[in-house]
Amino acid sequence: MDYQSYPTQSAQSVRSKLFERLSEAKRQYDKAVDQIGVLDLQMRDLETRYKRAVKHKKNSFRYNLRLKLSVVTGGIKMMYNHFATRKAEEMRLCTQWLESLYNSEVQNYDQGEASSSPDNTHDSPPASSPSSSVFSQSPDDCSSASDT
Repeated sequence: MDYQSYPTQSAQSVRSKLFERLSEAKRQYDKAVDQIGVLDLQMRDLETRYKRAVKHKKNSFRYNLRLKLSVVTGGIKMMYNHFATRKAEEMRLCTQWLESLYNSEVQNYDQGEASSSPDNTHDSPPASSPSSSVFSQSPDDCSSASDT
């Protein structure tokens, strides 16, 4: 969905899509954090086994364990950290969108009491919002690479 079609959607539709996106990002973030914990335990186990191999002068085991440690530490855990950081940023952006949508609805409600004209619907967040940089993306694309 592109950004140009957003002003024609209802605020309720945008809000529900944002909540879906936020809950999905939260679920993925929590799974990534859990997996990082599992990797930490695996690293601790590998380090213990490596120290034992050093103590008993088992060079072939040392080499294999050092390789496994470097893969887990340098590659896998780093990628999970990167993924979790991206999901945290996605949650922040979606939350920012929801807050600005809520603020515009409150503002519209307050203005609606003064004048109840049909032109006062404002389905899209205001462009003059303090967080206008967030509005350069549609809520479906809260982060630049969130679908990976």
